[in-house]
Amino acid sequence: MYSKNPVNEKLINLIENSGFIDRNQTTDIVVKDIVLNVLNRIGKSYSKALIYQICSLYGLSQNELLSNYELFENSLTRVLGKTGYPIILRIKKELLKYLIMNKFEINIKDILDPSFNVPHIIGKLSESYNYQLISENLNNNKRNHIILLSNNDDKHIKKIITSIVQNSKNIRNIKRVVIVLHDQFDEKRYFRSVSDIDIYYVNDIVSSYSSSTDKFFKLEENYDINNNIDLINFEQFNNSNIQIFCFIDIQILNELYNYKILKVLEEKFEKLYNLNELIQICCIYDVSNFYTKEYELKPLRDFINHHNIVIVDEPLIMYQKFDVKNDIVK
Repeated sequence: MYSKNPVNEKLINLIENSGFIDRNQTTDIVVKDIVLNVLNRIGKSYSKALIYQICSLYGLSQNELLSNYELFENSLTRVLGKTGYPIILRIKKELLKYLIMNKFEINIKDILDPSFNVPHIIGKLSESYNYQLISENLNNNKRNHIILLSNNDDKHIKKIITSIVQNSKNIRNIKRVVIVLHDQFDEKRYFRSVSDIDIYYVNDIVSSYSSSTDKFFKLEENYDINNNIDLINFEQFNNSNIQIFCFIDIQILNELYNYKILKVLEEKFEKLYNLNELIQICCIYDVSNFYTKEYELKPLRDFINHHNIVIVDEPLIMYQKFDVKNDIVK
């Protein structure tokens, strides 16, 4: 029910075709109920006749019409013209009331802004429900391997990182590690108030691997980037409480050297995820310069499949891996 930009449309298709499902069904249900209630207040016979007329005109079922608010609004104005505007205004008021009554995040400036229309309100509602889902997942699951496909929206990145950190504040001996494959990474933007965190810049360590004695990164003496990558030693974290944050610029996938490093990282993450009972891994992929070319989509599809949770941030949507064989969400 909310609009998507063209790049994220391709990302969303990629995610859904990889066996992930959108966990937020609540937004659609709420909006459908509000739209039907507004129409029924005018008169149930009128409401039924109007929906039938629109559906017949455009060859849609009622569910198809009401599952896409922008399609509904455009169809309504085509059929009713200016007489449809009071209906749209009533839907807007009811949605705003719903947001306020349920204490969702919305400010007075938005409420008073005439350009803050129904699709914007639905976007706010969807964002709120997706944050609820993300928080519930972090609270209820001790093990997560999350990939956040971000358009470099600090608000969402900070909020998700803060949620992960806050959920572990009472856990003793928690280990936090940040791995960086992004030239623009700024520690203070995301971890200003987080203590006891180790940050590793992969490119710096790789460039000086021959003399590296770092306790976290371990390279074999016969290291060969083309056929023998043994970059990271995760064994020390087996059976320990750990949070890993990995910042990645999607553009590095264009370079074979970096692609192989990232491939090893993701494989190590997956192995660690399978071994540990208490682990949160959050891989933050910067897709702000992502153009969805086929050479970009294929490697990204491979990396997405290493994770059990996928989050996109424009608009904010949480996806979870669906096990078709057992008909369950993993």
